[in-house]
Amino acid sequence: MTDALPLPDLGVSRPLLVQDLLHLPVLVGATLLAGHAGLGMVVRRAHTVEQPDPERWVRGGELLLTTGAGWAGRVTPETFVRRAARAGVSALLVAEGRDALTVTPAMRRAADARNLPLLSLPWQVPFVDVLDAISAELMNRQQALIVASERIHQALTQAAVTVATVDALLDRFAGILRTDVQFSPAGTPLPGPDGAWAAVPVTIGREDVGRLRGVLQPDRDPDLQARALEHAATILALHLSQARTGALIEARLRYAALDALFSGGWTDTPSVRARAAALGYLPQQPYRVCLSAVTGGEALAPHVPEQPEAFLQREALARHVAQRLQAHGVPALLTVNLNRVEFLLPDDPALVRRFTATAPGETESVTLIGPRCERPEDLPAAHAELSRAFRGVTGPGVHHYEDLLLPRLLGSVSDLAALRAFHARLLGRLDAPGVPGHLRVTLQALVDSGFQQAWTARQLGVHLNTLTARVQRLETLLELDLGAPFTRFELSLALHLERLGPPR
Repeated sequence: MTDALPLPDLGVSRPLLVQDLLHLPVLVGATLLAGHAGLGMVVRRAHTVEQPDPERWVRGGELLLTTGAGWAGRVTPETFVRRAARAGVSALLVAEGRDALTVTPAMRRAADARNLPLLSLPWQVPFVDVLDAISAELMNRQQALIVASERIHQALTQAAVTVATVDALLDRFAGILRTDVQFSPAGTPLPGPDGAWAAVPVTIGREDVGRLRGVLQPDRDPDLQARALEHAATILALHLSQARTGALIEARLRYAALDALFSGGWTDTPSVRARAAALGYLPQQPYRVCLSAVTGGEALAPHVPEQPEAFLQREALARHVAQRLQAHGVPALLTVNLNRVEFLLPDDPALVRRFTATAPGETESVTLIGPRCERPEDLPAAHAELSRAFRGVTGPGVHHYEDLLLPRLLGSVSDLAALRAFHARLLGRLDAPGVPGHLRVTLQALVDSGFQQAWTARQLGVHLNTLTARVQRLETLLELDLGAPFTRFELSLALHLERLGPPR
């Protein structure tokens, strides 16, 4: 693939190295005397020092020029070399000849021992010419870096509007940057540490969506490569954000269509049928209205997700439901309502069995497979009935509307005063001051187990003797015989009623 924009030679914008100094016209007469192993050191500036303590006057990365006039006789030449190396200079250049310093074998040995390039220059070459030449070279390379960065910026930006997929965008990045490029979404482990790779975060707003990784090339400027990779990460974030926006618009259209069906907005006209078919809804197809919600705390009670974490959990559940529907070849006809995800599932028994076998978030969410609807006109009533029945669901997993007969019957009772009196007579004393909360938990576990005490003790994680003592205390507090079959039935009804919420 050829890039529409001409790209610079990325090699010319690499840092200035000591070995490059030997090719500058002003240093054509310089001689490398020692420290050959340090020729790859980066030169960031040039500076002159005529004091015996060079570490006070440099910051590291310098070509240090000296005649020795200010420090000869105060420290030995090899001591000056050691101090310069300790200060982090990249190379040492001394003027030789006439009254200037003479490089001694001890200086060479000290430079070789520290991989510090040691150069000599005839005294006739003014240091100011060397300083000017190196400053000009550094500015030229900085300008080349800016030009290269700008061209890469333009090429990466152009890539954002000429490719359609993330894989195609990564391929274009690799061609522009001339290196391997990979994207690791958030939550996926990165490969083990490798010094050749650099990784930059890809963020959309405050959300970390992954890492963009690229192989660093040793013959190129590290700053240029870092800038290019960071800009590529920004372009990738924009691409992902745009894709999300498109998916969100499509999802909102589906949400609106399903909300209209649930609220009785179906009109049997050719245009409405055409729009419904485009979204995947077939009015002649029987459906089941279904509902999922995140479990935990009060999550099953209808409420608006107020905390960001709760909102993200609902959105994640919606995506998971959509993925499960699509995995079974079913259009993702779903909407979000408060903290719940509501969706339609074609009423094909085999499909329902397959779907419930891999229910969304089986250990983290609860799913209720609702009543069958033959026609679009049946959906509003089924949706309302499903919402009422869902109040009787407890615990994660998959539940079926047909199995919730008792909660549905209790929810249909119109004499609320009688329900309140029934609930208060059986369970009201559990709310008295000083009554420990574990008694209510114990009673609920007993009802759930059919009053099998051994099973209840295992579920509660207590010794059987402890459970027996709690049962005796419950009987005393409630003034009931928990062994009586009708008492057990009444307690089961009262607890089911409590799950539906206190009668108002």
